[in-house]
Amino acid sequence: MAGSFDYNSSSTVYIVKHSIIMVLPVLMLFCPVRIQAQTYNPNILPLGDKESLMANTGTGGLGSVGAVYYNPAALTEVEGNSLSLSGSAYLQFRFSAKPVASFFGTDLNYEGTGYQSIPTSVIYARPVKNWHLAYSILIPMAFNFEGTTTWNIPVENSHLKLKMLQNYDESVFMGGITAARTIGKSWSVGISLYGQSYSYLSTIDLRGSIVENPGMILQTTDRRTLNPVNLLVIGGIHKKLGDLSLGLRLQAPSVYITGKGSYYDYSYNNFGGTTNIETSETEIESVTGYFKTPADIRLGTTYRPTGRWLLAVDAAYRFSLAYDIYNSDELTVRENLKGNYRINAGTEYRWSEKINLYAGASYTPTTKKETDGDFGEDYRSVFTG
Repeated sequence: MAGSFDYNSSSTVYIVKHSIIMVLPVLMLFCPVRIQAQTYNPNILPLGDKESLMANTGTGGLGSVGAVYYNPAALTEVEGNSLSLSGSAYLQFRFSAKPVASFFGTDLNYEGTGYQSIPTSVIYARPVKNWHLAYSILIPMAFNFEGTTTWNIPVENSHLKLKMLQNYDESVFMGGITAARTIGKSWSVGISLYGQSYSYLSTIDLRGSIVENPGMILQTTDRRTLNPVNLLVIGGIHKKLGDLSLGLRLQAPSVYITGKGSYYDYSYNNFGGTTNIETSETEIESVTGYFKTPADIRLGTTYRPTGRWLLAVDAAYRFSLAYDIYNSDELTVRENLKGNYRINAGTEYRWSEKINLYAGASYTPTTKKETDGDFGEDYRSVFTG
């Protein structure tokens, strides 16, 4: 009878129950891991002025106010007052894993779609005596995903239904100042100080039930929020060698200023019958929460072979970083970020006095090995405009 707990195979119930307990954490963690990986790869999507059309190159200097982020020292190449506005547009993305897990011989394939905003920037720069000063507002990432996924899995003489509901929102806002000046005839140095505000909300609800006996339920709910504010320092050195320019950019690890977060986790299962119901609940409100940006080093060069062409190449490495997301004795949620490399190349061609053509490509290879037992991503981007 539907809703009762009279089941024809206690061994099947035991196997299903404990198998679900093992597979649920995989499903609960998979989507946030895949999505949050975007946060630590801001070089993927276009950001800046001219840099956004040249695969985010610019460490060697492009004569653009985007130098406030890519190499503050290269701001000295900008002549006169300059105001730059770029963005904002939305793109739809899709990611998939086939399978994300295997359950009773059935592959659990996952596909998700969502929306990502193209980064937005507002930058104003002007020379003041021997200095070049700038104020900038950057939104390097604003991400939203909401959806449902359902799996129906045959288990011996019954069917298991798994349904996942997910709501995910993540964004970064940066506002700050930049100062740069020349030293001698061909050297320049610069620094940018940014306040970095991070917002994160993730809610995942996953429910498992036996189709032939819908009263048998195993459910888990996970909700996390973070709203920290950090200080981010970016320094740069620039060297001019005729038609060739060299640049070095150093980004220090972000410094925590303030911020709160919350964590809620609930699980319930009655696969053991009405006399053996298992529940657990963890709720932590207004706890200190962290979001940290790793240290980053970039080397870049630009070259003008002719008056019409500009070529740029950047190579970067973002260092690994591990930290506890919540400052709580009741909860341990740890972030382990592995280092990654990035290679970017871009070009500008002056078609006429009023028309310039841009193109570029970027590659971020994964540094994770298959034996790590973790997810790895390779990012490839192509830009033109």
